Amino acid sequence: MSDGLYHDSIVALARSRDGSGLADTADAEAIVDNPLCGDRITLQLDMADGRISAIRHKVRGCALCEASAAMIARHAAGLDAAECRDARNALKRIVRDGAADSGPWEEMAAFAPVHARKSRHDCVFLPFDALDEALGTF
Repeated sequence: MSDGLYHDSIVALARSRDGSGLADTADAEAIVDNPLCGDRITLQLDMADGRISAIRHKVRGCALCEASAAMIARHAAGLDAAECRDARNALKRIVRDGAADSGPWEEMAAFAPVHARKSRHDCVFLPFDALDEALGTF
């Protein structure tokens, strides 16, 4: 485990397990795998008036994937698809481009060290891939 990637903020976010657990029914569900590392996320959404009213997930993956899913669960309720895309784009600027800003969600700054490890970028974005897929049905 790399100390630079799995620092206290990432570990705490992953351990928070915000949004963890699935329901028997959901308005939308997506299952997304990363075949390179074996991470998998199942993400469920409940929707109301074009906005996310509840979000749940089950992650089988590394702490980066778990932390990203927990961050989404903390902030995505109340957002529509465009606002979720904006959040993803902000995180891309931090992780892929190395931007120094913190993005709209304060936890995004914790993912800045991943910029130096291109092979780990997909771990951070897998929950966003699932979110995009689930929102694609609306």
